[in-house]
This record gives sequence, structure tokens and C-alpha cells, in this order.
Amino acid sequence: MSVEQTAPAVQVDPVEQIELNKQVSIQEPSLEPPWWDGSGIEIVRATRSWIQYGTVMFAVICIVIGAVEALLGR
Repeated sequence: MSVEQTAPAVQVDPVEQIELNKQVSIQEPSLEPPWWDGSGIEIVRATRSWIQYGTVMFAVICIVIGAVEALLGR
């Protein structure tokens, strides 16, 4: 038993179907940017800065500790 045998025939007005297709498929573009637009780059820059400053400060602290230990004769 095929689908054609079980499904009733539906009459569709072609003009009405074209109008419905236009209403469904056309979306008006939004003038405002998405909420996430550009927000990721600030996070990346802040993270990069913290990593850079943290690495430099760690190196400075290690150098200072090494210098103090050398001065104290350890």
C-alpha cells in the first residue's frame, strides 16, 4: 500500500502557496549587532595581559628571591 493510495488529495492554490512561502522565508535583517558581537576580544586581551604580567612578575620575584639568598650566603 503506497502513500498515494492512503493520503487524500489536497488541492493547493498556487498563488496562495507562493504568498505563504514569501511570508515564511523572508526575514528582515536586524539593525543591532548580536549580543556577543565583539565581547570575546576584550576577554582575550584581558586574559593575555594577565598572563603576560603574571609571567613577568613571577620572573621578577624569582630573581629577587635568588638575589636575597645569594646575599645571605645560602
